[in-house]
Amino acid sequence: MSGTYQTLSSTQRRMWFADQVQPGDIAYNIPVVLRVRGVLDVGVLQGGLDVVVGRHSVLRSRFCVVDGEPVAQVVAGARV
Repeated sequence: MSGTYQTLSSTQRRMWFADQVQPGDIAYNIPVVLRVRGVLDVGVLQGGLDVVVGRHSVLRSRFCVVDGEPVAQVVAGARV
């Protein structure tokens, strides 16, 4: 998986640190359930998600450590 690295914002750094202290904590997760009525066009849904993910690099990012420092790795061409 290739991509570019970016320095974390102060908020991202806090989130990364919190995950180091309590791995897997769900404090930042917001569960939502949606009911879809009728026939779901999976291709249209996938296309819409691809557009949103393509527009917002934070949705294609993951935290990793490079040279002892946490960074965000932005992945090019990620799909949901």
